[in-house]
Amino acid sequence: MKKDRITFGLCANVTGTNKIKPLVVHKYKKPRALKHPLHRLPVCYKSQKNAWVDREIFQDWYEQHFKPSVREYQLRKGITGKVILLLDNCASHQVPLSEDDDTFSIQYLPPNTTALLQPMDQGVILKTKRIFQKEMCRSILTYEGGVNEFYANYNVKDCIDILIQAWGEVTPKNIPHSWHKIIPAPVHIQSYFRNESEDDGLEDAISVISDGQISQQQAAIFSNTCRIEEEEVPQSDADNQDSNNESEQDSDNEDEHNIQSPQEQIKYKLECLKYHIMRASCLTTELQDLTSS
Repeated sequence: MKKDRITFGLCANVTGTNKIKPLVVHKYKKPRALKHPLHRLPVCYKSQKNAWVDREIFQDWYEQHFKPSVREYQLRKGITGKVILLLDNCASHQVPLSEDDDTFSIQYLPPNTTALLQPMDQGVILKTKRIFQKEMCRSILTYEGGVNEFYANYNVKDCIDILIQAWGEVTPKNIPHSWHKIIPAPVHIQSYFRNESEDDGLEDAISVISDGQISQQQAAIFSNTCRIEEEEVPQSDADNQDSNNESEQDSDNEDEHNIQSPQEQIKYKLECLKYHIMRASCLTTELQDLTSS
């Protein structure tokens, strides 16, 4: 139920052999939970009041993290050549030219084409989110103090730990597979990759956490609502709201509730209504407990 959130950015080369440390943006500059120096974290940690990626944060990541990581990888592998970074066309990604532009180049996607042409949106981000959700549910279920105590003690450090675990489970096979959705590979290569589903068991876990108050169907509605909210979170430049800014979308996230017949639509809407009535009842009880205390 916490409204605290982060923005995370993922980057890797086409073959998936060089996965750069994720970018994490939180609203606090030095959270109490992060006791160690920020440069020792397994992520590139930045702060911004709305937890968004603005131009300053992106430029710092590009110059101080992306470029050094790519140079180190090329040196380790003994390879050279021009490096192209493929990005969404938004204001926060606009950076000034630098001296090494002969080596590094940024290519921007046309406006409103992220869901179609951005490789990370072809399953990589989706898989990371699904693994994150499953690990979050697993942590709640195995926490000795119960659900309420878990949420009371949960912090950005725990969030980063789960995110790193989720990003680590994205294999070098998954990333080329996302490119094949944009540029189809020969059939014999396509059969080499598997599109693994990360949704298995998520609804069951949510149902168990709620002590059976939420059915699997209601949990599926809740999960779908979360995905919609994720897409509505602004991914814009905090200093300059640009009309070309695009919200993050998961293109291969098929709508589980895209129901055709009117009868099925009515049934689905009723389930949604039951879920929200149940949530309203829970919130009312919590409010009464707070006011009485």
